Amino acid sequence: MADADELETFVADAEAYFQLIDSFRDARPEALYTSLLERLSRLANSAVRIPFDMPETDDAASTHVLTSDERASVSRLIHETVADDIVTLQERHPDDDPSEQSRRVMYFDDLADLYSDLKDGLRCYATGTATGMSEGIWRWKWGYENHWGRHLMRALMTTHEICFQLVA
Repeated sequence: MADADELETFVADAEAYFQLIDSFRDARPEALYTSLLERLSRLANSAVRIPFDMPETDDAASTHVLTSDERASVSRLIHETVADDIVTLQERHPDDDPSEQSRRVMYFDDLADLYSDLKDGLRCYATGTATGMSEGIWRWKWGYENHWGRHLMRALMTTHEICFQLVA
């Protein structure tokens, strides 16, 4: 039962992240970076507890992933929301190591990849079928260990930097 509770915590954390990112469509949220820092921190905490589950079939729920247009739309939305702050941060640190500068410039991509990968897993999981749920869990676990987990950690670093160097 602990696995189910931990999985539901992760799903709730992912949905809270989607809700925040989706709210960018309406207006820039107040306390944007504090909200991002809270949601990313919760995701980092709950992601390490995702139970490992192998998909039941090779073709499980592949039609439930975001389309390239949906991915591009989310990426643009995030970029439009954070770009000015990243420029300001870069201007404050013109002599930083190129890897630090690159991390900041790719902030929107980190947030967008995180959104897309988590949403792909959720769409599979939300089918409610054993195959779809298994595929969703596998996508989250594998992606955390091999792809979106790295984006999450970089996004946390940059969000922390913005919170305490620009906004504070």
